[in-house]
This record gives sequence, C-alpha cells and structure tokens, in this order.
Amino acid sequence: RGDAAALEAEAQVDAEAEAQRETPAQFWRQRLFTVGEFIQRPPKQWHIDQVAGVQDFVLLYGASGEGKTHVALDLAFSAATGRTFADSFSCVAGRPLTVCYATGEGLGGLADRLRAVSSYYGTQAIPFYILSDIPQLYEGSFNTGAVGFMEAWQELATSGVVPEKLDILILDTLHNATAGADENSAKDAGVTQQTLRRLRDTLGCTIVLVHHAGKNGMSERGSSALRASMDTVVRSQKNLSGGYTLTCEKLKDGDAWPAKSYKLEDVEDTDSVRVAWQGDVKTSFSVRSTLDSRVIAFLVNNVGTQYTAHEIAQGLKEDNVRQVQNVLKELRSADAILSEKTKRMTSDGLTRDVYVYAADPAAIVSLETE
Repeated sequence: RGDAAALEAEAQVDAEAEAQRETPAQFWRQRLFTVGEFIQRPPKQWHIDQVAGVQDFVLLYGASGEGKTHVALDLAFSAATGRTFADSFSCVAGRPLTVCYATGEGLGGLADRLRAVSSYYGTQAIPFYILSDIPQLYEGSFNTGAVGFMEAWQELATSGVVPEKLDILILDTLHNATAGADENSAKDAGVTQQTLRRLRDTLGCTIVLVHHAGKNGMSERGSSALRASMDTVVRSQKNLSGGYTLTCEKLKDGDAWPAKSYKLEDVEDTDSVRVAWQGDVKTSFSVRSTLDSRVIAFLVNNVGTQYTAHEIAQGLKEDNVRQVQNVLKELRSADAILSEKTKRMTSDGLTRDVYVYAADPAAIVSLETE
C-alpha cells in the first residue's frame, strides 16, 4: 500500500509538471514580433557599460599566467559592489549586482586571491557567491549538469540562501565546464552554446566565460563558432614591459574600446595580488574602425614580432583576409606600423617575397593615464 501511495504521489507530481510545461506555441509566441513591435522593444541594457550587457555572452581569454582570472575576479568585485570596472566602465544598474563565480581549478590559491581583492575593495559583505565546482555545459549528471544548477539556484533562492535574481555567472574555465567535448568541433560547440542559451534564458543572467588562449597565443582555443556566438570578446595578455593589457577584440553592440593597461600589485597582509589599472594603452595614431583597433592591438600586444596579413587574420580569427590586408595597407601608408618585404614559405609550399608587419615601438607613446 505504501508503494502504491508513493507511485500515486510521483504520478501527481509528473502530471503537475506536464501541466506547467510550456507548449511550442507559447514558447514561440513570446518571441514573435511585428516590425513595429520589434522596433519598440527597449534599447540594449548594460550591467557593466560597454563590457557586459544584460543577458550577454562575454568571453575573457588569455594564456596561462597572463592575468585572466585576476581580471575576472576584479570584474566580479566591481559588479558586486556596484563600482566602476577598470576605472572606465560604470556599473549601469547603480546597485550591487549578484555574481556567481564557478571554478573547477585553482581552488588552492583562490582563497588568497579573494582575500587580496576583498581587502582592496574593503568588504566581503557583497552578493558574490563562489562555487567550488562548475556546471557542465556539454554533458554531466543531474547534479553536475547545467540543468541541475539552474534548478538548484531557483530552489536555493526560494529558501533564501541566494537572491532570486542572478545578474552575472562567471565560469572559469570553459574547458572545465565542457568535459567530454571536442573544443575544436563546431558540432560540440553548438551543444555547449545551446546549454548556455538555456542557462541565460532560465536565470536571466549574463554569462562570462574565462577561457585559454590557443597554442600560438594569438586567439582563443577551439572552434571559431565560439567567438561568433559572443557579444563581447576581451583578451588578457602579458606585455614586454612586465605589465598586462586587456584588449577588446569584439563588441557586438558598439565599437571596440582602447586597450587597457594594468599591473598585478601585492596587497598588504595577504599572499596574493590584485589588479591595478593603469589607464589606456596610448598610440600616436588614430583608430577609425573596430578592425583597425583589433589589428593595432594585436601588433602592439606582440611588439617585436613580425606577421604576414594571413597570420594576423588567423590570430584575430578574421575570415576576410582582404579586409585585414586593406587595414594594414592604410596603417602602413600612415606610418603607423612597420613593414618590410621578406621571404616566407607560403601555403603552396613555395618561398615568395611577402610583406610582414610589426608594431612600431616609437608609436607606443605611453601606458600612463591621460
């Protein structure tokens, strides 16, 4: 009799869940607009101006040891305290944002990093939550998968453990959040992106992915489908001066902003460092387009190294090599970059005279603020 009652209760729960399940018509009706209705939709809203929009996807990548996690934690504290990020980008909401930071690596040193950043910001009493595991985007059990995390957050919010509204979810790193996936496969990337969209839509949050740079150090690891699905792409990189640079490589709803310089500064009475922003990376030439900015930033960040147009396009994951060539031609004519002809083996296996390009150290005026 007890088993029968349990089965009856389970059937009732299933029936209630089925009744609440959204039909295809209901799902698509919420996403159907006339031209006039679509134009009247509210303009884009930002959590962090020109960096992270409401329900955006943001990619923050860099090589190991080049500051990306430090930047992610600084962004998290800026958002959770409602302060300006990188001394440049305001927290538009005008209130502390709820941030959840999930990581599957580096737990041993995370407490020291949090101690250093919280000491600088002067508080630990902020809506910033740490997960010592990371929701799986590709596959995973009910508990470890993204669907389980969504249900868990909603249940924890109901019980008052966390706020109901999650503003920003940071996943550090994407590799740890996609166990079992082939990161070079566009098909597997598609599965991951579908899960990310479900996370975003269910929780209504912006998602920041912290990711590794590829072996060549010139772009993020994995399929180009990842970059295509992002609203913002920023890169953290160590430069020749020993400092670090944060470069905007993609801003879907705006123009890429000037690269920001920062250093990692020891924090008194802690065993770690925090990000100390140093202002814009200045050059002696003007920037006229997003692609101009990306090409210049790429050469400045790799000063001392020569690249062909094809290598620069590859580093930027820019499919239109001709556009990159046109930008390089304009920059060369303006004496904004260095160029020369040299012999290189081309893709057909022959050695030919080709143009190679590099940043002009004399054009990098200063890393100081204006």
